[in-house]
Amino acid sequence: MLFDALAAARLYRYLPERAPDSPEALARRFAALVRGAPTDVAQLWLNWAVACRDPEQWIGTLQATVLPDRAGNGAYALIGYALTPAVWGRGLGTEAVRWLVDELARRFALDRLVATVDVRDQASGRLLERVGFVRIGAEAAELLGEISTDFRYQLTY
Repeated sequence: MLFDALAAARLYRYLPERAPDSPEALARRFAALVRGAPTDVAQLWLNWAVACRDPEQWIGTLQATVLPDRAGNGAYALIGYALTPAVWGRGLGTEAVRWLVDELARRFALDRLVATVDVRDQASGRLLERVGFVRIGAEAAELLGEISTDFRYQLTY
């Protein structure tokens, strides 16, 4: 069950959301994502559940928000990922994000992908760099009501 993969509190240490407290809460969260972006916003929301083949189990999610070209800067996507701590360190996150990079390139005419990572989440930064992202700066952020800093990463197609 995907809830089991996404219920671990450790997963949310650097994510701007809290662990779901029940399968029903997770279902409500996913229902909102499936509805997509508000109609007055020029965005496309894409979400995937990630499964591991051996053993067969749900291990997390991938997300992308595709944004149109504005002022000649080119279309791009913001990406995010969350994998259960039970699979950390096994290369599955790298494999999943590589798949996402390839899938977005196949489906959309994007100039770049962008990801932000809390500066304390060194493992996530290394994952992005393994996939080809480059850290391009830092920006002020908020993490569940606390001021923090995110590194901004970019992969240019």
